[in-house]
Amino acid sequence: MPRRKITPSQKVIADSSSKNPRLLLRSRIKDQIEAIEKEIRETPYHKGTEHHIGMLKSKLARLRDQQISPGGKGTGGGGLGFMVKKSGDATCLLFGPPSVGKSSLLNAVSNANSKVGAYDFTTLHVIPGMMSYRGAKIQILDVPGIIELAFEGKGGGKQILSTARTADLILIVVDKRRLNWADKVVDQLYEVGIRLNTKPKKIQIIKTMRGSIDVIDPFGSFDKELIIKIANDFGLKNARIFIGEKVENIEDVIDALSGNRSYINSLFVINKADELTREDKEKIEKKFKDNFVVVSAKDGENISKLKKMIWQKLQFIRVYMKETKQSQPDYAEPLIMKKGNTLKNLVNTLPGEWEAQFGYVWGKKAKFPGQKINLRYEIEDEDEIYLEK
Repeated sequence: MPRRKITPSQKVIADSSSKNPRLLLRSRIKDQIEAIEKEIRETPYHKGTEHHIGMLKSKLARLRDQQISPGGKGTGGGGLGFMVKKSGDATCLLFGPPSVGKSSLLNAVSNANSKVGAYDFTTLHVIPGMMSYRGAKIQILDVPGIIELAFEGKGGGKQILSTARTADLILIVVDKRRLNWADKVVDQLYEVGIRLNTKPKKIQIIKTMRGSIDVIDPFGSFDKELIIKIANDFGLKNARIFIGEKVENIEDVIDALSGNRSYINSLFVINKADELTREDKEKIEKKFKDNFVVVSAKDGENISKLKKMIWQKLQFIRVYMKETKQSQPDYAEPLIMKKGNTLKNLVNTLPGEWEAQFGYVWGKKAKFPGQKINLRYEIEDEDEIYLEK
C-alpha cells in the first residue's frame, strides 16, 4: 500500500537525542509554524482554498499561543524583575530595540532615575517611573531592549513581552538607524496576541450545553461551515456564535475564539531628533502618518508634546467634584476618567456605596450652570459635578 503524502503543515521534526523536553517541544512547534506559514504563502487564495487556508490559520494561531505559553493561554509568567505592580491612573510601556534611549526617555518624562548607558541592554529589569500630567498619575515602565524572535523566548523575550498585556498604552521607541524595528516590534506583539490600535470585532460566543455550533451571521462574512470547523479546532463543541458586523478577515474570528487577545493603543516615539535630516523627517511622516512624535530625550525637545499625546492616547478627561453646590472644587486633584464615561461610571468609581441617581454639572455641555443630569449623562473634560446621595 502506498504511503499517504504528508503536507508540510503536518510534518513534525523529532529529535530523540534531545535531553530537554521543553526545548524539544519548542523546536517542534517552531518547525510546524514555519511549515504552515510556508504552505499559506504558497497556496493561492480563492473560493476553493478558503476552507483550507482558514484551517491553516486556525492551527497557526493555536501553535503560536502554545509557543508563548506551553502550559496554557497567555504569555506566561514573568521572571524575577519583570513583574511590576500597576499603580496610578494608567500604565505605559516603553518598548523598542536596545540603545534607542528608552532609559533617557523615562527619566525625561517621569520621576525615575533609570541607569543610562551608551551600550546594549543597560536595562536588565523593568524600571518604573511616574509621570504627572494634568492631575493624572501615569506609570511608565522601561523594559529591557526587545530583540528579534523575542516571542520564542530568546533574550528573556517571554518575560519582556508578558509585561505588554498589563499596559494601557505601548510606546514603541526607535531612532533614525532603526526605524524598521518599529515593524518588528509590532509583528512580535501580534505574534503573542496583542493587537495594536484596533478594537475587537463584534463577535459574541455563548457556550451551550448542547446543540452543536450555531452560527448567526446576518452579514454573510464567511461560510458557516468554516467557522464551525475552526470553533471545533479550538475545542468548542456546543455554542452560539453571533457575528454583529461585517468581518473581512478570518483572523478576527480566530481571535474571538481564542479569547486571550489584548487590544491596546500604541504610539511611535522617534528619539534622537538631532540626528534627523529633512529627508528622514519626510520618511517618518510617510511611514507613521499621524501616530508618531519626534523627540530628543537628551535635550528635552518635544517632551511636552509627548506627554500631551500620551494623555490623548489614553483618552483621559478630568472631572472636578464639588462638596456642595456652592463650593469650589479642588482643581489640583481631579478625578481621572475616560472619554465616553457616564455619570454612572463616575459614581461607581467613588469609595463607599454611593446611591446617587442624578447630579448637577457645571461645564461646556451644560445648558446652564448647575444643570441637573441623570446617570446616562456623558461627562466631558473639566466638568464640575456635585452629587446628592
